[in-house]
Amino acid sequence: TGVRRGGVCLGEDINEPYPAVEQQEMIVRKCLDVLRLHGFPVHIVTGSSGVLRDLDLLKTIASNAGCLVTVTLPTHERKLAMALDPDGPEPSERFDLVRRLREEGLHAGVGIIPMIPYALRPSGVREIYRRSRQVGASYVIDRPLTLLEERRDEFISALSSSTQLKRFAQRLGRMYAKRTAPYG
Repeated sequence: TGVRRGGVCLGEDINEPYPAVEQQEMIVRKCLDVLRLHGFPVHIVTGSSGVLRDLDLLKTIASNAGCLVTVTLPTHERKLAMALDPDGPEPSERFDLVRRLREEGLHAGVGIIPMIPYALRPSGVREIYRRSRQVGASYVIDRPLTLLEERRDEFISALSSSTQLKRFAQRLGRMYAKRTAPYG
């Protein structure tokens, strides 16, 4: 019998696989090439258009083993998105990235990751689904924000440093005071 292989996920939640330094270092590209050589399926979770640099490898992996690209989008509201991730692309750019990946033939969708309590109302979720359909997203997934105890204070403090997010951070601080997720 053959060896059963799992897939490899690059990036998740707040771990961006395509930070600015990746353009020079090409670490993700080197990893993708090794995964391609060994026939592993790949799931990339990113908010960055840097993933477009690796289209050639992703297409090869997709045709041989399988490839998903999930573009993260914690909110569709531009102002809030830029406050939460000042260095990240605007929501419209992230939707455009999904469109481009789909046009290139990749299985790509939108990830409401992390789904941050109070940042997204039900009407906002409906808007993300609507816009995802417009750009041809293959899927929409979500995952609630989890804050491990050792990172919780750091995250809340970072949000509190923004005058725009101070009240928002206080609400999250109370919600996550004794738990790692918004439920249970």
